[in-house]
Amino acid sequence: MSNIIQVLVVDGDAHNLLTLSALLKTLDIRYKRNTTGTKVLQQARAMSPRLDAILVDMNLPDADAFAICHALRNDPLLAKIPVIAMTSQLSDDLLQRVRQNGFTGLVARPFPRKQFEVYLQRIISGERAVENGTH
Repeated sequence: MSNIIQVLVVDGDAHNLLTLSALLKTLDIRYKRNTTGTKVLQQARAMSPRLDAILVDMNLPDADAFAICHALRNDPLLAKIPVIAMTSQLSDDLLQRVRQNGFTGLVARPFPRKQFEVYLQRIISGERAVENGTH
């Protein structure tokens, strides 16, 4: 990617964070991590206006991903930032719930490098792509 991209990754699973961190580094994407799902709004505000996207794991141990997305959508400073759901357990029900709850996109693990890069660029460019973005 030619422009510097900065994302916030909200994921409580250490293995998932290591895998995604390695991918983001490979793609030259700057990122900050939130491992609990708490204080996401504060962290996102601190990164704004250089925050290009927020990736939220759907299975956070200590927080509700839908509540996080809802709070982001209701914050005037953060409402326009793309929020991308991440999951290892893709289902039609989850896809429908993600669509209905304000997420901009959905990616399923494992993240194939090239498809993830293209999908992330599409989302950041303003495309609403709530679909299984990487497979």
